[in-house]
Amino acid sequence: MMKINILIALVFLFSFCSQEKKDEKAEKNEVKDIKIYCDEAIYNVMKYPLKVFDSIDNKVNLVVTKSNAFDAMKMFLAGECDVILLPRNYTHYEDSMMAVYGVKPHLKMPVAKDALVFFVNYDSPLDTLNDSEIYEIITSKDKKFTDFYRSIKTEPLLVTNSNKSSEVENIFQLVARKKKINRSFKLMEESDSVKSYLLKNKGNIGIGYYANIIGDPQFRALPIGFTDSSGKYIFPRTVHQANILQGFYPYIVTYWVYVQDQNNEDAMRFARFISKHPSAQKHFNDYGIVPAYAKINLIDER
Repeated sequence: MMKINILIALVFLFSFCSQEKKDEKAEKNEVKDIKIYCDEAIYNVMKYPLKVFDSIDNKVNLVVTKSNAFDAMKMFLAGECDVILLPRNYTHYEDSMMAVYGVKPHLKMPVAKDALVFFVNYDSPLDTLNDSEIYEIITSKDKKFTDFYRSIKTEPLLVTNSNKSSEVENIFQLVARKKKINRSFKLMEESDSVKSYLLKNKGNIGIGYYANIIGDPQFRALPIGFTDSSGKYIFPRTVHQANILQGFYPYIVTYWVYVQDQNNEDAMRFARFISKHPSAQKHFNDYGIVPAYAKINLIDER
């Protein structure tokens, strides 16, 4: 088992720690609002650093809206918010519309790395999956899980978040490799609904972010074998922070902070905090995902 020790340079520590709390802020008319949309699929991970920044920065007031990824990006591209927090890149449609209207890509900074996982109830007979077989199952019209995995007798449903979610876009980009998906999915209203459905309907496979099932004894993220960019086959390994860091998993997702206007110093100060500040980076590490800007030592404890 690999353990992560995290040593974070205290680059911004003193500037932020010296800030007064919210109740000691300047007069209300001197405090500016930063409008933020956050993908509901990662909101639970982001709540703590959002709260910390809001409590220690005396120049701004965070106005945070939790929404699906599609609506968050829609509001951002319409100029209705200053910042968005999303675990995906622009979609093909968004890229095309930006090109049509001459909108340049916005500044974005990495916040953390997570994994898009295929997860099952803890007592499921499935133990591992293979990336090439998953690809065949979701892009072809006649392949099934039962064709490849004899341990299951009934074809499982693939259960994931709504069509407006970042999960669906990441399935398209990472799992289907931007090819047409011919497999039908059971789509839920939000990320937590996927887990609720699996608890009531065993024998199916959920697709979501590793962060949303960390520490939940009711579910297991399935290890997935795959061929990496060098052509080397990577045998299925436990989905774990250290293995995500080392690239031993095929579907690695980056959490991004997008900024509307680089000249908005308040928004930029928030983006630097959520992306690089030691307290935020430590939070992501403690949560069980990979901080974007931490200096990390891997220690072999076998």
